[in-house]
Amino acid sequence: MLAPGPFVTALAFLLALTPICIWITLTDLRDMKIRNVAVYTMTGIFVVLGLLALPLDVWAWRWLNFVVVFAIGFVLFAYAGFGAGDIKFVSVAALFVSQAEGQISLALICLSVGLIAGLGLHQILKRIPALTRATPDWKSWGAKRTPAGVGLALALWAYLALACVLAA
Repeated sequence: MLAPGPFVTALAFLLALTPICIWITLTDLRDMKIRNVAVYTMTGIFVVLGLLALPLDVWAWRWLNFVVVFAIGFVLFAYAGFGAGDIKFVSVAALFVSQAEGQISLALICLSVGLIAGLGLHQILKRIPALTRATPDWKSWGAKRTPAGVGLALALWAYLALACVLAA
């Protein structure tokens, strides 16, 4: 079976992951946690959709992305206080990053911008009285740290959206 082109692959991943990115954003705002079930769902999407949309050798090599990011993340978790859910999310998100020229740089730019935008967005949202009154039990409003899942989900979504645009 022939794999679809880069645009169709990026679009399929974008459409499949958009609800997951929204789910992760909302649960991280509410609970300050990225749920394992969200990460497992993303992994399942890559296993199934990736096998359908990518050549087998490309699909297999993408697991190297996961291993490298997880190894770096494990060190950051152990020594720098990064959240376990954040590390699991970024590791699985790395499966969706192409190893084609310029794509890893694009993903890192999206990660940087996404984290900064997520921080800013959270700071804005927690200062909207109508929103905080409507969601008084959301832990992130009073937390000392910003929920990274907001920026991480934004970064993954932005990367996939840009991959679609660049492949079109």
